[in-house]
Amino acid sequence: MLQSDGYEAYAAYARAHPQVEWAGCWAHARRRFFEAAAERPQTA
Repeated sequence: MLQSDGYEAYAAYARAHPQVEWAGCWAHARRRFFEAAAERPQTA
């Protein structure tokens, strides 16, 4: 298993090596939701 961010090179590696399962990481996206909730909770 290869866990990474959305950098395309990791996805390409996983496609080229079918024995590798690629698991994306949502930490960066999650952080933006928490920042939005802190700044504008009524719309987040």
